[in-house]
Amino acid sequence: MDAIPNVVMKKLLLFLIILAVIMYITRPNVEKHKEAIADKIIKATAQGGLDSTAIVCWDFEGKNAELLKQAKENPEEARKTVAE
Repeated sequence: MDAIPNVVMKKLLLFLIILAVIMYITRPNVEKHKEAIADKIIKATAQGGLDSTAIVCWDFEGKNAELLKQAKENPEEARKTVAE
């Protein structure tokens, strides 16, 4: 009866190791994360989906209005700004 939990634990451990290896191999780099976040923000801004409270969590310098204007006028430059 003691052998059953050992088998289950070994299978669980093997599963977690395989999962960790897959996650390590498929993880994107920091630049890809920045690009993805910037794309989402610029896309939402261009569609008019962001208001002044939507991105307040990172707006410590009051740049929301500037970013919204920049995103509408020049999305590529805004994407760079967001990525920074």
